[in-house]
Amino acid sequence: MASSPQSRKNKTVILRSNEGEEFTVDEAAAAMSNLTLNMMSDGCADNPVPLHNVSDKTLKKVVQYIQKHALAAPPAAAEEDLREWDRDFIDVSTDDLYDILMAANYMEIPGLLDLVAQKTADLIKGKSAEEIRKTFKIPNDFSTEQDREIRKEANWFM
Repeated sequence: MASSPQSRKNKTVILRSNEGEEFTVDEAAAAMSNLTLNMMSDGCADNPVPLHNVSDKTLKKVVQYIQKHALAAPPAAAEEDLREWDRDFIDVSTDDLYDILMAANYMEIPGLLDLVAQKTADLIKGKSAEEIRKTFKIPNDFSTEQDREIRKEANWFM
């Protein structure tokens, strides 16, 4: 039988980054990640949970997110405060955004993944391919001829 969110508040889980830094979080916060929730359910979270694909810096951000959301009060008045907190939280460089996206995907944190995806969509919206490449530091690997051919075939779109 799974423990209730209330009973998880007093217990903790240790998350270990790929560099070895450890972060102690309430079980309720750890349970926001399907990866750690499954490990807790299987009894594998008594020792630090190794997160080999997540750096210290990124795990610190992820921990901030899961702790804030695990402790968020359910009343509707708190929802706007949480949305504002999310907007400030996700106001990071594109490199950090990518790292958070990868961590949210690896740790299976749906709410964080949605937040990062929305931020990425907002950064792309209304931009040309060149502007998107510049924003995300993506090199253009098309030759001039290939680029010209693509533009010719997709002129209805551009």
